[in-house]
Amino acid sequence: MGGLGCCCRDGGSGAKSARRQAKRGSHHMIPVIIPSYKKPEQLAKCVAHLKSQTVEVETFVRDNSTDNIYFTAAINEGLLNYLDKDCEYMLILNQDMYLEPDAVEQMVRFMDSHPQCGIGTPLQLHSENPDYVVYAGCLEAFPFGKHQQGPISQFTEDAPLFWGNGACMILRKQMIREIGLLDKNLVFVASDSDYCFTARARGWQVWRIASARGVHEHGASGADGNAEMDLLKINDMLYFGRKWLTGGLYREMAAEGDNCTPEAIDTIMNQLAHAAADLRQASLKPEDVSSYNDEAISLQQAGRYEEALVKCRQAASIAPADARTHHVMGFILQTQGQFDEAVESYRRAIELKPDFAQAYDHLGVALSELGRCDEAVESHSKAIELAPDCAGAHNNLAIALGSQGLIDEAIAGYHQAVRLEPDLVDAHYNLANLLRDRGRHAEAIAAYRHAIQLKPDHAEAHVNLSRALREYGRLDEAIRYCEKAVTLAPHLAEAHNNMGLLLRAQGRHERAIASYEKAIRLDPDYANAHWNYSLALLSCGRFTDGWREYRWRERARLGAILDSQREESAGWDGSPFAGKRLLIRYEQGMGDNLQFVRYVPMVKARGGTVIFETLGALLGLLNGFDGIDELVEASPDGRPTVEFDLDVFVLDLARIFGTTVETVPADIPYLYADRAKVDHWSDRLGDGFKVGIVWAGSPRHTNDANRSCSLKCFAPLSKIDGVRLFGLQKGDAAAEAGQFEMPMPFTNLGDELDDFADTAAIIENLELVISVDTAVLHLAGAMGKDVWALLPFDADWRWLRDRADSPWYPTMKLFRQSSPGDWAGVFDCVAAELAECAAARGMHVNG
Repeated sequence: MGGLGCCCRDGGSGAKSARRQAKRGSHHMIPVIIPSYKKPEQLAKCVAHLKSQTVEVETFVRDNSTDNIYFTAAINEGLLNYLDKDCEYMLILNQDMYLEPDAVEQMVRFMDSHPQCGIGTPLQLHSENPDYVVYAGCLEAFPFGKHQQGPISQFTEDAPLFWGNGACMILRKQMIREIGLLDKNLVFVASDSDYCFTARARGWQVWRIASARGVHEHGASGADGNAEMDLLKINDMLYFGRKWLTGGLYREMAAEGDNCTPEAIDTIMNQLAHAAADLRQASLKPEDVSSYNDEAISLQQAGRYEEALVKCRQAASIAPADARTHHVMGFILQTQGQFDEAVESYRRAIELKPDFAQAYDHLGVALSELGRCDEAVESHSKAIELAPDCAGAHNNLAIALGSQGLIDEAIAGYHQAVRLEPDLVDAHYNLANLLRDRGRHAEAIAAYRHAIQLKPDHAEAHVNLSRALREYGRLDEAIRYCEKAVTLAPHLAEAHNNMGLLLRAQGRHERAIASYEKAIRLDPDYANAHWNYSLALLSCGRFTDGWREYRWRERARLGAILDSQREESAGWDGSPFAGKRLLIRYEQGMGDNLQFVRYVPMVKARGGTVIFETLGALLGLLNGFDGIDELVEASPDGRPTVEFDLDVFVLDLARIFGTTVETVPADIPYLYADRAKVDHWSDRLGDGFKVGIVWAGSPRHTNDANRSCSLKCFAPLSKIDGVRLFGLQKGDAAAEAGQFEMPMPFTNLGDELDDFADTAAIIENLELVISVDTAVLHLAGAMGKDVWALLPFDADWRWLRDRADSPWYPTMKLFRQSSPGDWAGVFDCVAAELAECAAARGMHVNG
């Protein structure tokens, strides 16, 4: 029956099997799938034992003797044959496994009583000593697994396993439908453990069934040993290792032990890769160009890049016009970061084979790495023209389009990739990242979930899904996914950094600090972790440590801009600078500049000329500020527009002057309104208890969704008799004033404000300013006006924690959310206190 699955029901001998009526129970027939390879006497003995089973069985024999498709393909052929037939379970069985008469019945009974068990395996007894068990389960995962062996008296109890041995496994058909067939990328080694890992990752259990037993002539049915078979085995091990063992899921699922450490796993994987490379090299023939290329790829996978390139060059010397050789060389060069050389190799391959779609695709990847995005898009597009059904090319084109800012086109490209290949994990993951960057969180979350469903140990997908959930306001769920990411990849710094963000968002600052410290230990150059660490330290009032870490913002937030500027300038360290020109650089937001301009007089005291750089909206307000010799507008690209000898970024001044919570320079006021403008607005605003309000900051701020609220939240304040509300709102949020009618008179003046000098003049005429965390808040505080800050639960670092006052602004009072998103509670407190203020001025509250 070479090469064909044989399902026999006539009770004959050899490869044919008997079908019997069940003696007990009412179960449907149990299919038994046997991959057979030579040794017909074993198969006959195996089938004879099946004929004596106490339940109805039907054998499906896939004879690999003349047309060897190996274990995995043979098993899948059998599973497919019975997938739509009337059975609850299927049994896979080696031809050298001889089951006791009630073994199948015992396995069925166990599966019936354990509905969460997807895979069960019996005790495998020694062929010469049936009182000794050669396999009772595996302690840890293949290829580091330790079989449980010993006298049969040690294995009288059923027990959960990490994986079952493919010599005999009963499979629940419902599970097969859910998780699919055995991984076709595995030939015959590790496919059983891989299937068990997949089952467990999808929530199914694997058990040892102690009451089911059979004799196993261990290893006797294996294929003839030769270099080709050895190479297939090692390739299976490598594939399994890369799929499972190099990720954290293995360490989560396996027992603790020295061979579970990342170092031990890496060592074994390297040994396997080297063994594969050596086997391929030993089988090479000088005239076989294809073998040279295959060996080059094997060496590259083993990390032996120079040897791999040598093989490519040898192949090129034998057949210089072989396009694949140049393509392989390009790929190896690309993996080493030699992108210019890779481009040359890919172009040579295309010159030799103009319809070489894969070479065009890989050329596009190399061009993208060189920043040559237009050429990359052209190259990927050509690959798709040649191979329109290549999902990988559509994915790579989408990456290139996204880097060009062509977001809609990139999203369409990812969608096309997953239409062509629904299981392409990278396309789902890349699509999710792009959607998240665009603020389309619901779609991003769905795409991340799809990627994780396809690859449950995708740690990066878990991290980014948790980020999207956090940004979407689903903190508890975000933490669960981040915890899973840490479990999967405990050495992934990004996971610990994200955990810090989540913990801080919940107000658990000390635990957040510990997470950031772990991330930094794993990756000492991780700029984002350092910066987030600084914000957590500053929030806790640990200013000395916080300012030191805060310097990492230059790489974390402003990145290449600040780095390139640093190369062009000499940073000021606080030393006297008489006779020199010092530029104080603008950075971040206008509120930051209004807060930190207080340090300018202290800078001026060190001598020299002080040049202060800021945005145009602040020029009028800061004109004539004490200590500023020259006031200049910051350029759009962030590069200086004046000559200077030294420079310092404005937010570094707190560190340079050693500011602590106790020594914040708070000589208030330090900002003043123009008298003429004040008089103008005095006439406009009139008398009464005038309160300025701001309900939203810049939507470009990363935390704007949490820090901004709606004008509707202020409605209760407008009901307080005698209180007159004036909006100081600018930007898109100002439109809300025309869309919502306050219960009492309200006027938004935002459209009349040309710059912060106008805003300051209005504030000078107000009795109180109530604002979310925006630049107006800093302006009112710096002017010494009464100001109430409306803060989210996860407030910015400068407002510290668990206090209602601010060392930065003595006239400011802080109103904090008691839980994330709880603006109602904040405004209840604000309304009550405002009513008291009104009453103290001889007013009363309506109703």
